[in-house]
Amino acid sequence: MKATSYIFQSVAPPVTAFGLPPILVALLLGICIPLAPLFSLIGVSWLALLGPLTLFVIGCLLLWRLRRREPHCETVYLLPTNFFKGKKQRVLVVGDPTSKRKRNS
Repeated sequence: MKATSYIFQSVAPPVTAFGLPPILVALLLGICIPLAPLFSLIGVSWLALLGPLTLFVIGCLLLWRLRRREPHCETVYLLPTNFFKGKKQRVLVVGDPTSKRKRNS
């Protein structure tokens, strides 16, 4: 008979900063912060402050909605696609030894 385990009863909730995934907020800030000097160089000073701030607020709201739908959204969306994960099945090539041990010659 198996004893009841009190460990791993459910999936642990991910770490959040004010209810948002920290890695996605960092990516959002990485997009918003360089926009201020860019707009300043272009010469639109009012947009240099309001543009990144508005984009950050809208991005935080979208991230909050995404987090409500999928609690582990940062893990799901930041994983590499299947192309980078490797092959789903392995194929043996004829002539290659299957074991790593050295043969006695």
